[in-house]
Amino acid sequence: NMTALGDYTVTYTVTDGAGNTTTVTRLVKVVDRIAPEIQLLGANPVVHTRFTPYVDAGVKLVDNYYSNSDLQGALETNTSGLNVDRPGLYIVTYQVADPSGNRSAKVQRYVEVVEVTALEEKDAAALVSVYPNPNTGVFSVTAKNGQQLKHVKVYDVVGKQIADLTSDTASVVVNLAGYNKGIYLIWVEAADGSSFNTKVVVE
Repeated sequence: NMTALGDYTVTYTVTDGAGNTTTVTRLVKVVDRIAPEIQLLGANPVVHTRFTPYVDAGVKLVDNYYSNSDLQGALETNTSGLNVDRPGLYIVTYQVADPSGNRSAKVQRYVEVVEVTALEEKDAAALVSVYPNPNTGVFSVTAKNGQQLKHVKVYDVVGKQIADLTSDTASVVVNLAGYNKGIYLIWVEAADGSSFNTKVVVE
């Protein structure tokens, strides 16, 4: 059965004209050599309020043979570097090995511990989409309600402005290729004069 892991025996038998019979066997091992994959559930990056317990959103495990429930017990979630008492950017890592010994690639979730989560940033999450996030330096800022965007400004972690884009559409493409990896602050001004702050992670 080539769809079920295990050891199987193939038997060969031959008989000549005089009735002499010989039998030999071949052992066939059906094995799994494909590593599982990890898909993040929930937000990435996560903005987490200081001094509050961190509850991870979890992951989904996908494999060619084993189910998500088969693999969950072997999932390694590393939050050892996360300090919810100190503001900063932290990384939570995940890795899993299936029962056949195939190990997945490590997957990371960024967690930013902040003093408070500003109301305007919560409003931005409801009205503005930044995709993909994280990204490799190129991403889109899009108004979810279809409203036109007037300005999109990008600042690094020390407050230096590195981009100032004007627009008369509902979506703006930002290109940070060549800049350092890390978290950047996005300031968005809509056509009606409202403004919002949000964040993006460049990997």
